[in-house]
Amino acid sequence: MSHPLLQKFHIIPISLSQLLGNMEIFDQIVDGKPKISWKFSSGKIITNDNNTLLINRVTEFPSSLFSDFHPDDQKYAMTEFYAYLTFSLYSFPNKTAYPGSYGLAGNQFPLPYQWKKAKESGLLTPEFYLGAIQYCPYTEKNKNIVYTSIYNYYNWKPSQPQLDDKYIFCFECPNGHPYLLLTIGNQTSITPLSNAEVDINVSFLEEYARKISFIFNHSITETLIFINDNKITFGMTSIVPKRFSQNKNNIEMLIHFLNEASWS
Repeated sequence: MSHPLLQKFHIIPISLSQLLGNMEIFDQIVDGKPKISWKFSSGKIITNDNNTLLINRVTEFPSSLFSDFHPDDQKYAMTEFYAYLTFSLYSFPNKTAYPGSYGLAGNQFPLPYQWKKAKESGLLTPEFYLGAIQYCPYTEKNKNIVYTSIYNYYNWKPSQPQLDDKYIFCFECPNGHPYLLLTIGNQTSITPLSNAEVDINVSFLEEYARKISFIFNHSITETLIFINDNKITFGMTSIVPKRFSQNKNNIEMLIHFLNEASWS
């Protein structure tokens, strides 16, 4: 049974495996502009006309899509299909996310680059080190250092480097109380990640979340921040929210977002 939201907004879901193997793709250049046409086996056709809104949530591109290909052809096929998706998703004039060099549903930048962009916009960010382990400025005396990877957005627990690591990425976990800000369109829900009672300025945090969405050009994003007294440190932002289903208000935010998106 389809989800009520799919029926309410006449949403037609398309998976990557479906597009790759079970649909007829017929694209053209008409008057100098790309015309995308995806045809289901039922005969239903999806095009990139002005009446179509593309809800772009291609947040993964698994290699398993090509497991049936000959081993010699898998890498080439993956590259070609990824390039096609970048082209076709971008070609929809009405879309919730632009494909980029760091992700098909928006750029999912590594942590150091996120912090660089945030810092350039005047936000506080964690101190970090990326390089050969023998030059790392942190020692065992530093108790709040997180050793992880540049794409592990949700690992903020202090740790130690692996004994066989030659090159490392680590950062100082910010002081303060952690919060998750889920932003969908122009709405934000705020979730505390600690049990401490802290007075927060909701309007200010909502504006902060919108600023993050603007900096990274994300219409749907989850942002981790740390509040310490009157200071806010930006932790990370991800286009794949981990706690979306844990708050019923998030569904209402999504409905509001789709209502606004369906028209413009």
